[in-house]
Amino acid sequence: TKQAMKNKRKKRSEKTTLEDVRTLIEKAEAIFKTDRMKANDYVRKARRAAMKTRTRLPPEIKRRICKHCHAYLKPGINVRIRIHGGKIILYCLECKKFKRLPLTKARKQKGNKKKNKQIL
Repeated sequence: TKQAMKNKRKKRSEKTTLEDVRTLIEKAEAIFKTDRMKANDYVRKARRAAMKTRTRLPPEIKRRICKHCHAYLKPGINVRIRIHGGKIILYCLECKKFKRLPLTKARKQKGNKKKNKQIL
């Protein structure tokens, strides 16, 4: 049926979109040291591609982008990371805004390395 074909097309485009988004974020990471503006352009293009097909960005990519100014975040360079009150607080040094993430049990356990996820 037509509906089934539509769903197949969307899933295929969603998959290719995520691949494109990942490559754009990798490019942003590679060029960040030399040209921050170009890195932010790659982030903008990745967000646009995801929004166009209505695909959600994976959490590991979402954490690397400022929620307010959409800049590519690199710890120690343009983002300050603090843990306070059961939350991870990301402070963007570009726009001076905060992004708060819950500190889950997996992140709280320091001894078990398998469950620890990298924040950024």
